[in-house]
Formats: sequence, structure tokens, C-alpha cells
Amino acid sequence: MKDYVSNLIEQAHTNTYFRQVLETGEAIQVVIMSLKPGEEIGAEVHQENEQVLICLSGTGSAIVNDEEHDYISGDMVLVRAGQEHNFINTGRDEMKILTLYSPPHHENGTIHRTKAEAEVEG
Repeated sequence: MKDYVSNLIEQAHTNTYFRQVLETGEAIQVVIMSLKPGEEIGAEVHQENEQVLICLSGTGSAIVNDEEHDYISGDMVLVRAGQEHNFINTGRDEMKILTLYSPPHHENGTIHRTKAEAEVEG
């Protein structure tokens, strides 16, 4: 079935790529991310997108508009369009994140194996 992702949580937990787009609709996109210990997404602003980021495992910090909060498994952050944000893995294990963009932000099927690869592609 198109637009069906089997074992989403398991895929997120076993994912080792910095970013992997799983599905893209007209108004929403499903992405999984994995941050290595000490790694961060990097401060960014999406003027046209809102984003929901759900921590599935790991320990870190969520920074939105210079306001920092602990970010641990089970936490969710809504980042509104135009808000500067960054997520940092401060733990010893990889941090696994499920993120939803509305509208879609990345090309469907995008895989960035590393943060450096993501930065090159923009």
C-alpha cells in the first residue's frame, strides 16, 4: 500500500542516518533522524514550514528562539514557521527523532547519511 510505513518506531530506532524522509504527502512529510552523541541538527529557521519533533530515545536539549529545554524520550516540540531552533544530543547514545514537516520541506526519498552530507546538499 502506498503511503504506508510498516514498523515506523522500529525503523526510527534502527536508523543510523542523520536524516531519512519516509513519506511525503501534499501537506505533510514524515522524517526520521539519528544524532550521534555530541551531534546537533544545527541552528536553523524554516520560514515556510512548521515542524513537530518527537524524541523517541536519547537525551539532549531543544532550543527554540533561544529558550532551552531538556529533550528526552517521549518529549515533543512544535516549531512554528520562522522560529530559530536546534536540537542537540547531550547523551552517550544516539538520539532518535521522528519529525513531521508541514508543508513538506525535503525532496521525497531524501537520505542524508551524515550531517556533513546534509549541509552540502543544503
